[in-house]
Amino acid sequence: MDKFIVITSIFPPSEAIEKFAMLKDWKVILVGDKKTTADWDYPGVTYLPPERQQEVASKFSGLLPWNSYTRKNIGYLHAIKQGARVIYESDDDNIPLNNWVNEPGFSVDAELISDASFVNIYSYFTDKKVWPRGLPLRCVLDAEVPKVASAGKLNIGVWQYLADEDPDVDAIYRLTINTPIYFKWRAPLVLDARHLK
Repeated sequence: MDKFIVITSIFPPSEAIEKFAMLKDWKVILVGDKKTTADWDYPGVTYLPPERQQEVASKFSGLLPWNSYTRKNIGYLHAIKQGARVIYESDDDNIPLNNWVNEPGFSVDAELISDASFVNIYSYFTDKKVWPRGLPLRCVLDAEVPKVASAGKLNIGVWQYLADEDPDVDAIYRLTINTPIYFKWRAPLVLDARHLK
């Protein structure tokens, strides 16, 4: 198998982990942390406890803080060492939809977003006033949504999926609105290279 799903958790196996573990042709890696129970185990999941992380990447592991999301990087390195061609990254509370596991195309006909300094990508998938973590607050009330245009065949290296109900939003959203969000389906969007600088 050359397709991996990498998750980190401090909790017992969740519904999301159960569903990921049932996917055929995928290997699941769970990266533990200091707060993860020592007896963490689930069939079909490779668990990397703190002491094993040193074996995977001794020097790198020592640079990462404990009790931090950054421990997930150990899982990426482990997947790469195992011959990963595709790596999905998720959370222990993101339950995959029944049609979730579609291996992404890496050369696709796509629509392209360009000519924008910042993009509230959520605005293309919902009419609700919501914005992703990291969007400058001065951009939250922007009425103009950058236009998209057909770009033909594009090579894609990284796909980002959306999470219904409780997506990644910032603290201001949580303090002021904090309602569940469900995104509507639409064709994928691609940011032009300008957004990678």
